[in-house]
Amino acid sequence: MSKNNPASTNTHSSHNYLNTQKSNAHTKVNGNLVQLWFGSAAQQLPTLQNPATSVQRLIRLTHLISLGHLDPKPIAGVISNIYHHGNGLKRLSAMAVLSSFVAVSSAYADPGGVSGNLNLWLKASDGVISLNGNTSISEWHGQEPQGNVLSQTDPSKQPIYNPSNFNFNPSLSFDGANDYFNSTATNLISGSNDKHIIVVSKTNANVTGVRALMGATEAGSNVGRFQYYFYDWQSKTYLAADALGVNTPNQADQFNIQYTDVNYNYAILSEIQTVGSASQAYYNGELKSTDISGNYNFPTGEIRIGGSSYNGSPTYFFQGKIAEVIVYDASHTATDRQKINTYLAIKYGVTLNTDYLASSNSTVYATTQAGAYTKNIFGIAKDSTASLDQRVSKSQNDSAIVTLATDNDFTIPNNDGSRTALTDGQYLMVANDGGNLSAWSKINAPAGFVTIARKWKVQETGSVGSVNLMVDVDDAEANIPDFQGKLYISINGATPVAMTETTAGKWTTSHDFTTGDTFTFVVENNL
Repeated sequence: MSKNNPASTNTHSSHNYLNTQKSNAHTKVNGNLVQLWFGSAAQQLPTLQNPATSVQRLIRLTHLISLGHLDPKPIAGVISNIYHHGNGLKRLSAMAVLSSFVAVSSAYADPGGVSGNLNLWLKASDGVISLNGNTSISEWHGQEPQGNVLSQTDPSKQPIYNPSNFNFNPSLSFDGANDYFNSTATNLISGSNDKHIIVVSKTNANVTGVRALMGATEAGSNVGRFQYYFYDWQSKTYLAADALGVNTPNQADQFNIQYTDVNYNYAILSEIQTVGSASQAYYNGELKSTDISGNYNFPTGEIRIGGSSYNGSPTYFFQGKIAEVIVYDASHTATDRQKINTYLAIKYGVTLNTDYLASSNSTVYATTQAGAYTKNIFGIAKDSTASLDQRVSKSQNDSAIVTLATDNDFTIPNNDGSRTALTDGQYLMVANDGGNLSAWSKINAPAGFVTIARKWKVQETGSVGSVNLMVDVDDAEANIPDFQGKLYISINGATPVAMTETTAGKWTTSHDFTTGDTFTFVVENNL
């Protein structure tokens, strides 16, 4: 039975994956627009009105790429399908588009600006395609230069698109029963080279059994195996990766890394990196486990996302949400890892315990020098080289109550075309000191006011200008006491400024913050 639910598709989610996205540098056209133009390989291109129109559109795409007005990465997979399934002028024109892509691909973004050896890059914010015109996703097109495509033709096994539940960014929901994608290509994660694999996900509460984020097996064999998964043990949730290489039973051709204390309440950034004989596991940027057991030889078979494989059959289906998957055929230095993690952490509201680095290597939030201000780090930013364009943001951690936005809108998705863009290179980062939220106090409060104990601090890169800020005083995890009258913001200890209650419990204001600014929230002392 299909899980399709057209009634759940709102205007914002439709706009998200059927739109053209404009930036200051160029117009980015995603694979879904090309899907509307040309149809898909799975349908053998039945939606082509006539070949002449298709050829004209392909020529137009070539022209836009050559002018730098179109980012070719999101459409590479679709155009490749046209090439392989088309004929005559259509195939020649598709070849021209792909040639244009090769010529200019180096000018476009990579995760955190870290290029080279990028084998797979899946983002729920780009390249998701529904052949049925609803929220069930049948194809996930990679944003890496090769334009790999993962697909699921059975509607009952297709993950569901969520437009904004990962810090206002999209994700795909996997039901834990039978949802998964298969790659159409092999060797995406194969061989004995170092590897760096990063996944942004959120598992459902109370994990039971094994729930695989991804897996791969040796083509035509059950010998080689790799899987990356959550599992439960003695009332704890673990995140683990294990592997038996293609040379098994060679003890040097396998590894097992795992760690616990996984928080399923919000998005997590998990990594596996193999460096020579060492296999490393990271959680939100922090090294959690290392296994030194030799150089592992990864299997050559297809990759499965949302599940793993046993004896050639899909199994260990993931139950939760996946927002992004990145696979490099190489390991990275600490600096490059920080750049990749900065891109993902800001995009998805994840707090790191390392400095945040822009694609230029500049520090945009100095966590290691921030003193107490290392809690619930989040921000808005534009870094085209890093593929980062975050216009509204809130930490995904418990008790986070502050949201920043370029507009006075704290509900629509981050990539909604109506949101005001930042200028490339601008970052506005915020963190708090972890102070108590559950009591009002006269200590350190302006005259005539009482304050909460928590303070926030700002670091700005570039001149961002005035931004919008919202506080949710009704957040259940924050436990802020009731008060009468207005909520005020106090910046750098100056005279408090009254905020506006836009909806019950949600108070907004705007301000032009600069590096070093601190702020907190106060109410009149009439409690």
